[in-house]
Amino acid sequence: MFGFARINKEDKAKDALKELNKNSLMNSLGYTTGLLETSISSFTLTEGIEVYKSLRKIIDTLTKKFSIEELESKREEAPKSVVTQEEFNKFFEENILSKIDQTQTFFPDENNFSCIGLCNSRGEWLLDYDYNPENSYFYYQYDRVYTIIMNKFSLQDSALQTLMKSLVESHFKMKNPATPILASSPR
Repeated sequence: MFGFARINKEDKAKDALKELNKNSLMNSLGYTTGLLETSISSFTLTEGIEVYKSLRKIIDTLTKKFSIEELESKREEAPKSVVTQEEFNKFFEENILSKIDQTQTFFPDENNFSCIGLCNSRGEWLLDYDYNPENSYFYYQYDRVYTIIMNKFSLQDSALQTLMKSLVESHFKMKNPATPILASSPR
């Protein structure tokens, strides 16, 4: 398979690759690439074809899992994860909404009872919202909401906004809510 190993070529390379885990595979590929670059001038056409076919198989396998744009990306960090709305909602319910203490509910605007603030059992603000369609908004706290979500999912901000907006529509029954806003304190 990897004829460029040059020591009992295929057999030893196949055996070695079977035993490697992802990390050692990455290290091995870096090392092998170095060997390949230094010894490629001594390859026969047959060895060159063998290496080319092997690399083609690797590329085909990678492009089934990743887009070409991702593979050719110059970014050092991995692309942000993709999360479904269902996964996001479940996580939000289990890790944010479950922390709400209903005895800590407050009304930021004393004259407007469609505006509701929600806190945890220590009285720390988590989020507040107004479900009145003429004045709708949804604010959520940085440390106790945003950071928890981002630590779990590592989302792009635009993806987080989309997921939050959908969650607000479904869970809080708000029709056409304004885009949820990250805030450090209640309105």
